[in-house]
Amino acid sequence: MDAYLLAISLPMTLSGLFAGILNYQLVPALQREKSGSGDGDALMNSLAWGLGGIAVIIALLGMVDTEWLMRALNPGLSNVEHALATKLARIAWLCLPLAVLCAIYTAGLHIRKYFSAATILTAAPITGSMIICLLAHTHWGVATAVWGQLLGYIVMLVGLRFALGTIRTGHNWAGLGKMLTELPLAGAALIIFIVYPFSDAIWGSRIGPAAISYLGYAQRLLVGFSGLAVVGATTVIFPRLASKAAQGEHHSMRQDLGLSLRIMFVCMAPAAVLFGALILPTLQVLFQRGAFNFADARSLARLLPFMLVGMTAMSCMGLVFKALFARGDIRAAAVISLVGAATYFVFSGLFSTAFGLVGIGVAYALSWWLALGLSLRHLWPGELGAVAIRANLQFALRLAAGAALTAAIGWFGTNFLPPENSADNFRRLLVLVATGFSASGAYLVIGNGPLAIPEVRLLTKQLFALAKRT
Repeated sequence: MDAYLLAISLPMTLSGLFAGILNYQLVPALQREKSGSGDGDALMNSLAWGLGGIAVIIALLGMVDTEWLMRALNPGLSNVEHALATKLARIAWLCLPLAVLCAIYTAGLHIRKYFSAATILTAAPITGSMIICLLAHTHWGVATAVWGQLLGYIVMLVGLRFALGTIRTGHNWAGLGKMLTELPLAGAALIIFIVYPFSDAIWGSRIGPAAISYLGYAQRLLVGFSGLAVVGATTVIFPRLASKAAQGEHHSMRQDLGLSLRIMFVCMAPAAVLFGALILPTLQVLFQRGAFNFADARSLARLLPFMLVGMTAMSCMGLVFKALFARGDIRAAAVISLVGAATYFVFSGLFSTAFGLVGIGVAYALSWWLALGLSLRHLWPGELGAVAIRANLQFALRLAAGAALTAAIGWFGTNFLPPENSADNFRRLLVLVATGFSASGAYLVIGNGPLAIPEVRLLTKQLFALAKRT
């Protein structure tokens, strides 16, 4: 597992960088072209040829230099780990051009307002990895994770292209040139979102065996845990923010962003504290089988609470950066991103030396909350202090009360769990499900009733409306 995570660290970091740039930068660019005389298809065609070609060249260079890169970035690898990591990395590099094309076509779907198809197909790479792992792990081992991801990207690309329907011919090479000139700044703006695999590979490999695996599990859990809310919210809100920014309605855009951030807080804060209260039994149900034993679950459970502190801020930053890109404020996004990424990298090195894995978890939380604070100060200049003290203080206190109730129910549920070293995962799962439903229900009741949180009432109203339509 360590070799697998080391192998994909650089290819996936670059894939995330390219895909992130396009996800953030391309929607506003296509929206501007659509608001003018075009429909965005010409720019999509040019990007597919231009950036797709660049990604192919980078992938080929990475495949040729993989052995040297593995030695340079991770000098502590044994010969067996190095050989396995090199083999896996060559497969992982093939995902880069596919990820770039998928990001281009996903942006095209967003402009067409085909949100469902874009959201569903986004899960194809991880779904492919899971399916191939289940089917062939006894024959191919950890390599199934990389082959499955590659297959998932192929399925995603075919699905996106089919969902787009007819794309007009023609090219917008001037638009491609403009995006290429903005590429370095846009890339810097997204470093904070994709620095983690690279940073963890460097510092985790110096902590000891399995440290990189624990960090990899933790990062994937947090992304999966918050991903549905973040992807769903940003998919819907980004075209709206881009449209208002293109029309110069900046005040209205900030109002929409403020409401979206509060909704994200009321969703993620109680979820994070409930997950934290039930972290060990949850990890046992998810992972404790095969080579992943109780000691592994306990070690990962020590790390995750610190990272959960940063998860809520990370979820909000997905919305904040969409707003910065929507209004063309890429330079500010780049500065904030570089500060957050540097904070994580430097503090991970310093804290891991003193506190091991927990130190990297603390660095994770600090970097995300620092980046969120800087972003809010930039978007609401001169207003943040007054807003935080007056308008949002009551909201924060009510949210804290709701989250505390959720955590209390989670703690109460742990009294009905089997012993920690028990293999009774069926009973453990039943208790987790019952506790989760009880805590969620109590949170909605108190949020709609005594606490009277407007955003909880809005979410409840939407849930009832969805249930009626279903």
